[in-house]
Amino acid sequence: MRRALILAILACALASCGADPTPPPTPRILPLTTIELPPNAACAGVGLATVIHGDPDDPDVVWLGGFPAAGDHRKVVFPAGYRAVFDPGLEIVDGAGRVQMREGDFVDGACGQPVPDHWLLAPPFPAFRLECGPLAIAECTTSRVYQAGLQAAGANRPIARIRFLDATGKFEALFEDGTTMTGFASSN
Repeated sequence: MRRALILAILACALASCGADPTPPPTPRILPLTTIELPPNAACAGVGLATVIHGDPDDPDVVWLGGFPAAGDHRKVVFPAGYRAVFDPGLEIVDGAGRVQMREGDFVDGACGQPVPDHWLLAPPFPAFRLECGPLAIAECTTSRVYQAGLQAAGANRPIARIRFLDATGKFEALFEDGTTMTGFASSN
Protein backbone atom coordinates (compact mmCIF):
# COMPACT_ATOMS: atom_id res chain seq x y z
CA MET A 1 0.00 0.00 0.00
CA ARG A 2 2.77 2.41 0.93
CA ARG A 3 4.67 1.63 -2.28
CA ALA A 4 1.51 2.30 -4.37
CA LEU A 5 1.04 5.65 -2.62
CA ILE A 6 4.66 6.65 -3.28
CA LEU A 7 4.32 5.65 -6.94
CA ALA A 8 1.09 7.65 -7.26
CA ILE A 9 2.72 10.74 -5.72
CA LEU A 10 5.75 10.37 -7.98
CA ALA A 11 3.57 9.94 -11.09
CA CYS A 12 1.55 13.00 -10.13
CA ALA A 13 4.71 15.06 -9.62
CA LEU A 14 6.14 13.99 -12.97
CA ALA A 15 2.86 14.77 -14.74
CA SER A 16 2.33 18.00 -12.77
CA CYS A 17 -0.93 16.48 -11.51
CA GLY A 18 -2.74 17.20 -14.75
CA ALA A 19 -1.57 20.79 -15.06
CA ASP A 20 -0.80 21.92 -18.59
CA PRO A 21 2.85 23.06 -18.61
CA THR A 22 2.18 25.34 -21.60
CA PRO A 23 0.75 28.70 -20.57
CA PRO A 24 -2.26 29.88 -22.57
CA PRO A 25 -1.48 32.31 -25.38
CA THR A 26 -1.73 35.96 -24.49
CA PRO A 27 -4.52 37.77 -26.37
CA ARG A 28 -3.29 40.32 -28.89
CA ILE A 29 -5.19 43.60 -28.62
CA LEU A 30 -4.65 45.89 -31.58
CA PRO A 31 -5.99 49.32 -32.49
CA LEU A 32 -8.29 49.68 -35.47
CA THR A 33 -8.75 52.55 -37.90
CA THR A 34 -11.38 54.65 -36.11
CA ILE A 35 -13.29 57.87 -36.55
CA GLU A 36 -15.01 60.11 -34.01
CA LEU A 37 -18.73 60.05 -34.81
CA PRO A 38 -21.05 62.94 -33.96
CA PRO A 39 -23.46 62.08 -31.08
CA ASN A 40 -26.53 61.74 -33.31
CA ALA A 41 -24.82 60.48 -36.47
CA ALA A 42 -27.15 58.79 -38.92
CA CYS A 43 -26.01 55.93 -41.10
CA ALA A 44 -26.42 56.39 -44.85
CA GLY A 45 -26.62 52.64 -45.42
CA VAL A 46 -24.91 50.98 -48.35
CA GLY A 47 -25.74 47.37 -49.14
CA LEU A 48 -22.88 44.89 -49.03
CA ALA A 49 -22.65 41.10 -49.02
CA THR A 50 -19.37 40.34 -47.35
CA VAL A 51 -17.72 38.85 -44.27
CA ILE A 52 -15.49 40.34 -41.57
CA HIS A 53 -11.92 39.01 -41.55
CA GLY A 54 -8.81 39.82 -39.58
CA ASP A 55 -5.16 39.00 -39.14
CA PRO A 56 -2.94 40.57 -36.47
CA ASP A 57 -0.03 40.58 -38.92
CA ASP A 58 -1.91 42.33 -41.75
CA PRO A 59 -1.40 46.12 -41.97
CA ASP A 60 -5.18 46.65 -42.04
CA VAL A 61 -5.77 44.23 -39.09
CA VAL A 62 -9.50 43.93 -40.00
CA TRP A 63 -11.21 44.07 -43.40
CA LEU A 64 -14.28 42.97 -45.30
CA GLY A 65 -13.83 40.14 -47.75
CA GLY A 66 -15.40 37.24 -49.53
CA PHE A 67 -17.25 34.30 -48.06
CA PRO A 68 -15.25 32.18 -47.64
CA ALA A 69 -12.12 34.31 -47.55
CA ALA A 70 -11.21 35.21 -51.11
CA GLY A 71 -9.11 37.91 -52.74
CA ASP A 72 -11.61 40.65 -51.83
CA HIS A 73 -10.09 43.05 -49.26
CA ARG A 74 -12.19 46.14 -48.41
CA LYS A 75 -10.80 48.45 -45.75
CA VAL A 76 -13.02 49.40 -42.81
CA VAL A 77 -13.22 52.12 -40.17
CA PHE A 78 -14.93 51.83 -36.79
CA PRO A 79 -16.21 54.29 -34.18
CA ALA A 80 -13.59 55.67 -31.79
CA GLY A 81 -12.58 53.26 -29.02
CA TYR A 82 -12.99 50.05 -31.02
CA ARG A 83 -10.16 47.54 -31.16
CA ALA A 84 -9.38 44.05 -32.41
CA VAL A 85 -8.72 41.19 -29.98
CA PHE A 86 -7.11 37.99 -31.27
CA ASP A 87 -7.59 35.24 -28.69
CA PRO A 88 -6.83 33.32 -30.94
CA GLY A 89 -9.70 34.25 -33.34
CA LEU A 90 -10.77 37.80 -34.11
CA GLU A 91 -13.25 39.64 -31.90
CA ILE A 92 -13.99 43.33 -32.44
CA VAL A 93 -14.79 45.05 -29.15
CA ASP A 94 -16.21 48.48 -28.41
CA GLY A 95 -14.80 51.03 -25.97
CA ALA A 96 -16.42 49.18 -23.04
CA GLY A 97 -14.89 45.84 -24.07
CA ARG A 98 -18.16 44.31 -25.33
CA VAL A 99 -17.81 42.02 -28.34
CA GLN A 100 -19.56 43.57 -31.34
CA MET A 101 -18.36 41.36 -34.21
CA ARG A 102 -16.36 38.18 -34.74
CA GLU A 103 -14.28 36.64 -37.52
CA GLY A 104 -16.60 35.27 -40.16
CA ASP A 105 -19.65 37.38 -39.27
CA PHE A 106 -21.75 38.16 -42.35
CA VAL A 107 -22.01 41.90 -43.06
CA ASP A 108 -24.91 43.04 -45.19
CA GLY A 109 -24.35 46.78 -45.07
CA ALA A 110 -22.08 49.65 -44.12
CA CYS A 111 -22.50 53.37 -43.51
CA GLY A 112 -20.68 54.73 -46.54
CA GLN A 113 -17.07 55.88 -46.75
CA PRO A 114 -16.32 58.81 -44.39
CA VAL A 115 -12.61 57.99 -44.71
CA PRO A 116 -11.44 57.53 -48.32
CA ASP A 117 -11.52 53.87 -49.37
CA HIS A 118 -12.79 52.72 -45.92
CA TRP A 119 -16.31 51.41 -45.21
CA LEU A 120 -17.73 52.60 -41.88
CA LEU A 121 -19.11 49.86 -39.63
CA ALA A 122 -21.03 51.50 -36.79
CA PRO A 123 -23.76 50.38 -34.39
CA PRO A 124 -26.29 49.03 -34.80
CA PHE A 125 -24.09 46.61 -36.70
CA PRO A 126 -25.43 45.06 -39.87
CA ALA A 127 -23.59 41.85 -39.02
CA PHE A 128 -24.50 38.43 -37.71
CA ARG A 129 -23.04 34.94 -37.50
CA LEU A 130 -24.05 33.01 -40.60
CA GLU A 131 -24.21 29.21 -40.49
CA CYS A 132 -24.94 27.77 -43.90
CA GLY A 133 -25.61 24.23 -42.74
CA PRO A 134 -26.49 22.10 -45.76
CA LEU A 135 -26.54 25.01 -48.23
CA ALA A 136 -23.73 25.38 -50.73
CA ILE A 137 -21.66 28.55 -50.35
CA ALA A 138 -23.18 30.03 -53.53
CA GLU A 139 -26.70 29.46 -52.18
CA CYS A 140 -25.78 30.81 -48.77
CA THR A 141 -24.49 34.19 -49.97
CA THR A 142 -27.23 35.06 -52.44
CA SER A 143 -30.86 36.06 -52.06
CA ARG A 144 -31.58 33.45 -49.38
CA VAL A 145 -29.38 35.25 -46.87
CA TYR A 146 -31.05 38.59 -47.66
CA GLN A 147 -34.54 37.09 -47.38
CA ALA A 148 -33.71 35.46 -44.05
CA GLY A 149 -32.09 38.67 -42.80
CA LEU A 150 -35.06 40.80 -43.84
CA GLN A 151 -37.54 38.43 -42.19
CA ALA A 152 -35.51 38.39 -38.97
CA ALA A 153 -34.98 42.17 -39.07
CA GLY A 154 -38.77 42.53 -39.16
CA ALA A 155 -38.79 41.35 -35.53
CA ASN A 156 -37.03 44.62 -34.60
CA ARG A 157 -34.39 42.93 -32.44
CA PRO A 158 -30.64 42.74 -33.09
CA ILE A 159 -29.76 39.48 -34.85
CA ALA A 160 -26.97 37.34 -33.38
CA ARG A 161 -27.08 34.39 -35.81
CA ILE A 162 -28.91 33.01 -38.81
CA ARG A 163 -28.56 29.27 -39.31
CA PHE A 164 -29.94 27.46 -42.34
CA LEU A 165 -31.50 24.18 -41.24
CA ASP A 166 -31.93 22.42 -44.57
CA ALA A 167 -31.24 22.81 -48.28
CA THR A 168 -34.74 24.17 -48.96
CA GLY A 169 -33.94 27.45 -47.19
CA LYS A 170 -35.56 26.85 -43.81
CA PHE A 171 -33.68 28.96 -41.28
CA GLU A 172 -33.57 29.78 -37.60
CA ALA A 173 -32.70 33.29 -36.45
CA LEU A 174 -31.24 33.74 -32.97
CA PHE A 175 -31.59 37.24 -31.58
CA GLU A 176 -29.19 38.88 -29.13
CA ASP A 177 -31.86 38.68 -26.42
CA GLY A 178 -31.85 34.86 -26.75
CA THR A 179 -35.21 34.52 -28.53
CA THR A 180 -35.50 32.67 -31.83
CA MET A 181 -37.72 32.55 -34.88
CA THR A 182 -37.85 30.26 -37.88
CA GLY A 183 -38.68 31.09 -41.45
CA PHE A 184 -38.17 30.05 -45.03
CA ALA A 185 -35.98 31.85 -47.60
CA SER A 186 -36.37 30.75 -51.22
CA SER A 187 -33.56 30.74 -53.75
CA ASN A 188 -35.32 33.32 -55.98
